[in-house]
Amino acid sequence: MFDNDDFKAIQDDHLRIAKELLLEEGKVYQLGFVFTQRIHLRKLQEAGWGACLLESEMASQKNPSGDDMVCLTINLSMDWERMFEAVVRVIPEVAEFLRSAIDLAKNMKVDEPYMRTMRPFLETTNLDEKDIISMTMKSICELVDASAAMHISEAYLKTVPMKMMSAELGDLSKDDESVEIIVNSIETHDFIRMLHVPIFREPAKPGAKRDSGRVIGIGEVQEHLYNLKDKGSVITGRMVRFLKPPEVPREDLA
Repeated sequence: MFDNDDFKAIQDDHLRIAKELLLEEGKVYQLGFVFTQRIHLRKLQEAGWGACLLESEMASQKNPSGDDMVCLTINLSMDWERMFEAVVRVIPEVAEFLRSAIDLAKNMKVDEPYMRTMRPFLETTNLDEKDIISMTMKSICELVDASAAMHISEAYLKTVPMKMMSAELGDLSKDDESVEIIVNSIETHDFIRMLHVPIFREPAKPGAKRDSGRVIGIGEVQEHLYNLKDKGSVITGRMVRFLKPPEVPREDLA
């Protein structure tokens, strides 16, 4: 299996690629990466996960120990159809209802049937895109007994007093005090390592979205490392803790 230094090196390399693509194309691709052994992939196929979310073919990672480790690359940029495909797998109790609603909308030739179905569903259930992404990552990680998981996306960062609740922050993308960043987090059973870098843009044109200006630079990488073996280390949130807790040996339960 890969050791912790291997996973950190992989994370550093993916962040480098994300920065290069941002400078070349002006966007951050929201992707998930799940590391597991090839023998577990059949569970993924049996559960119906496939081309709807997998961005590329499952690529083998060269592993010094000789174990056949693969990395699943998951497209987490949720358009309405991809959102539907994810929801019917992570919330199976609503799958039949949503499939029937989509079929009805298509038969009635409703424009954008996935949007017309999924938008009211999310509003009714009080879920949003990040909830579905989080459930998708957790579902896949648990299904394939993942040894590590990584997530890359664009986000907004704001430093606030400790006592301030997250609900008080509102939409940070509309907050002039927040900073646009690339965030890259990797999680193993030993640690969570979060990297983020600020994005610098030209001023947006009058009336345009705040961060629509051309990317002109990227700041320094900031690292936050959390040792999960340390009982005093606490980290919570929707976009962490994707991995299934490791099984505790019976002798440790005594």
